[in-house]
Amino acid sequence: MLGVECYLADTHYPNPHQSLEGESWDDGLCSKCAGGGLLAGHTCDRCNGAGFEPVELIDPETYQPG
Repeated sequence: MLGVECYLADTHYPNPHQSLEGESWDDGLCSKCAGGGLLAGHTCDRCNGAGFEPVELIDPETYQPG
């Protein structure tokens, strides 16, 4: 989302970002390693070290904010 800024601290992962207007979004960072790719010195088994995981896309025709 361009033009919207998250007001939460950087430590809110793996929870989604939140804007002051009430919008929320996920940037696709791995929810297990928070995008670092490693856990306890080992490759994260959720993202295989890539730091990202698939996010569920929302159909703009049926999206209900909130």
